[in-house]
Amino acid sequence: MAEDLPEVQSYWITDAAGIIRATSQEWPARALNVADREYFRVHAQGRKDIHIGPRLLGRIRQSEVFFTVSHRMEWPDGSFQGVAQVSILPSYFSAFYRSALARPGDVILLLREDGSVLAREPASGAAGDAVVADIGRHPELIAAPETDGIFRTVTAFDGVERLMVRRKVPDLPVYVVYGIDTATLTDEWRSRVAPYAYFAGPVAVLLLVMGIIALRRSREVALAQQQLRQANDELEQRIAERTRHLDRALADKEVLLRDIHHRVKNNLQVILSLLQLQSQRLPALKPHFDEALARIHTMGLIHEQIYRTTGVSEIRLDEFVTALCGNLRSFYDRPEQTVRISHDADPVVLDLNRAVPFSLILNEVVSNAYKHGFRDRSEGEIRITVRAEADLIRLTIHDDGIGLPVGQPKSKSMGMDLIRAFARQLGGDHAFSSDGGTRFDLTFPRTEADT
Repeated sequence: MAEDLPEVQSYWITDAAGIIRATSQEWPARALNVADREYFRVHAQGRKDIHIGPRLLGRIRQSEVFFTVSHRMEWPDGSFQGVAQVSILPSYFSAFYRSALARPGDVILLLREDGSVLAREPASGAAGDAVVADIGRHPELIAAPETDGIFRTVTAFDGVERLMVRRKVPDLPVYVVYGIDTATLTDEWRSRVAPYAYFAGPVAVLLLVMGIIALRRSREVALAQQQLRQANDELEQRIAERTRHLDRALADKEVLLRDIHHRVKNNLQVILSLLQLQSQRLPALKPHFDEALARIHTMGLIHEQIYRTTGVSEIRLDEFVTALCGNLRSFYDRPEQTVRISHDADPVVLDLNRAVPFSLILNEVVSNAYKHGFRDRSEGEIRITVRAEADLIRLTIHDDGIGLPVGQPKSKSMGMDLIRAFARQLGGDHAFSSDGGTRFDLTFPRTEADT
């Protein structure tokens, strides 16, 4: 996609820790950390509008200069998810500006709000700006008082007095500044006046000639202003078009992530089928295969839920609990035993990093209830509730089975080890108790603690 847009070097997606998760430069993306980059820091600190970054040298293509256009990505609760960033080539703007220069001594600059130069034509120095990240900062060109966008100043980078025109790019923190060398204008005026000086006449005639020349000069300035405005309008139209391209690119990235979840779910389904075939050949190990199949199917359900929703890395717990209960009911259903599952879950959203351990805990506890809670009984009931309480989520699983044996639940089983490990991963607390059967309670924070 980046190859279709000459001004775009590459696209990048980073997570909340600053780690590169996807880039158009290479696949798979190497584990680069860009938490030190300005564009990442400003969005991590809360900036929500589009940010224009300074010129940088790439960490993969180290000889190529670019500047960044970035936007903050958020979870539905407003917390920081990461940054979507596009790397723009200043050389693209330099080439366009070169074609727009009207005369020697003219200069065009693309500036950030703080005056940092993103692109300049003519370039600075004999080698140009192609491999130089920092080519100057001129906040005075942003802060200078203006009249209808026009002001006069001496440019600090070459000491030349110029007539400047400044325009802000709509909806972006970027300015375009065009400067005309006043000495060039004066020389043009003198070259036009000189022939008349040799034929000087009466003072009245001379004054008339000077008035005509002054009028022509004012018309030239007005024409130059009109040309600058036309060039600025064309630049604004091009930038608006590029912005629409970027919006489409971000939408394409979201489709790509959903497709990845779909492919993961399909791969897990292949693994399930292979394990089912193997379990048929080893009947003695079928109970162990069944436990593994239930866990893998639970993880597949997570990716299926994400694929079917509008988000790309989160699930709604009420929808997921409904799907998982249906799966476990069909998996453990026996003709000689009827076990009902009822559930009541708040429509709370959970990110993928926390949804996986939550779902596996739910799978382990409900599976244990099916296998051990209704021994020597023909029927029973399992009740599941999920409640959002302030900044916490509370999961309760209660069956009306035979209850816990005297003492604590077995601590050396793989299922209990998994429950303890996943509860620690969630940063939560869990407990088993006997209350007309077996009751399991898990409480954990809704979001991951900052590290």
